[in-house]
Amino acid sequence: MTATSQDLAKRERGAGELESLRAGLLGTGIWLFRDPRTWEFIAHSALPKLFGRPQSSRPVRVWVPFCGMGADAYAVTILLLEQASRSQFQVFASDIDGESLAVARAGSFPWVAGPEGARVRHFLVSGQRGLYQVERALREAIVFARHDLLSDLPFSHIDLICCRYVLMHLRPAARRVATEAFAHALDDGGYLVLSPVEHPDENVGAFEAVSRQWGIYQRVPRPPPRVVRWQARPTAVNGAVAIPSTTRHSPDGLESGDEDRVAQLLRLVTTGNLATSLAHDLSQPLGAIANLLHAASIRLQGGAARAEVLDLLHQSSTQAYRAGRLVGHVRRLLHGGERRIQRTELRRLITSAVNVMRPTLHRHCIDLRLVLGKVPLKSDVCRVEIEQVVVNLIQNAIDALATVPAQRRQIQVGTSLGSVGARIIVADNGPGFAAGTEGRLFEPFFTTKATGLGMGLAICRATVTNHGGRLWAERMANTTLMCFTLPLVGSAGAFGGGR
Repeated sequence: MTATSQDLAKRERGAGELESLRAGLLGTGIWLFRDPRTWEFIAHSALPKLFGRPQSSRPVRVWVPFCGMGADAYAVTILLLEQASRSQFQVFASDIDGESLAVARAGSFPWVAGPEGARVRHFLVSGQRGLYQVERALREAIVFARHDLLSDLPFSHIDLICCRYVLMHLRPAARRVATEAFAHALDDGGYLVLSPVEHPDENVGAFEAVSRQWGIYQRVPRPPPRVVRWQARPTAVNGAVAIPSTTRHSPDGLESGDEDRVAQLLRLVTTGNLATSLAHDLSQPLGAIANLLHAASIRLQGGAARAEVLDLLHQSSTQAYRAGRLVGHVRRLLHGGERRIQRTELRRLITSAVNVMRPTLHRHCIDLRLVLGKVPLKSDVCRVEIEQVVVNLIQNAIDALATVPAQRRQIQVGTSLGSVGARIIVADNGPGFAAGTEGRLFEPFFTTKATGLGMGLAICRATVTNHGGRLWAERMANTTLMCFTLPLVGSAGAFGGGR
């Protein structure tokens, strides 16, 4: 093993250890029915009201974000099964850490809190080494999925969220993001279950306490939408019709609908820009999903090994997860939200982007080499946007290598510390851009591809510029380089040392 590969292996191990630490801090652990009185309150007060609501034709929906090892997900499902059949409720448990989800799906726990002997006998069986193993029916009543509460679009139309001992580990800004996600996910009157030492961010103003002692809160009703009545007025501007406006007039003689019309126009422009960006960015993961599922189908028909097919399905799931993050990001912006900036180690972000592209690189027989420096590169960025920049630049390099013999196709992704911050380079040994076109590479709708939108590099440059960096192209000998910079900051993060 070379020094470079040893460094990469150490970085990957370090990244794995960091994810495990994050999951351990934020997960709900392995303690079934921790804080027994909280569960008594849920069983005797919250669930009967949810099952007795007027719109009983819809199943009660429960979400357990950052489920960790799954203890709270199984605990709340046991309470649900005691009061209803599986057809009357749905339980979703999510976490960002794949290893935690695998443990949660297995359903083994070393102990149960409180006098829960009857429940243990009914839903769990004693296993090896003193562990309790949940029965199959209980495991199958929960849908486990990968999801990041702080960056992904939250679940919707939820009646009860159980997220205990998580907010206490978040810094104020992250607590507010989590509380906003809870508020968006819960229907009016839905319950938010925290730990006895936590409370939602009061600045969001979407919750009222039901029992502060046991950490139970309820979603307050949303205000009714503001109704504006419009009256269309035709105008003689090239035979067009003006945007509808109100007929009310303000004292200064200006129509009171003018500001609304301007806001509407700006929103339409923003929506168009975001739609263009989304159409471009989604093409890659959706194309990858289609190819991976097709490959899995062929393998199944050919009697391939189960592990090979599962690997293809896992890759498909990863691409779908990424597509969901892109859609969630654009939806937040369309709803007036801000880009979520967080302190990020750029070498880890680049490694993640490269891993997303591995199936495509393999399919095109391309050798990609990572050359990441030893110096940590921390920057405040929107992870979804910068990761997409790296993915787009790699995809452009893949397209540029189409005419190069398979055995000679190479891409190199590297980082370095420059005078203005971090420098990221994506290089390929393709034929490069035509002479005289370097000045137009970043123009919207300019493309040299037969089927390209001509928006990729324009979107990348706008994204990098919005982050305070610069993106440019260079041609050296037989190598094309796409380079961009990002400003660096000191160390800190969203996850702090408690409250």
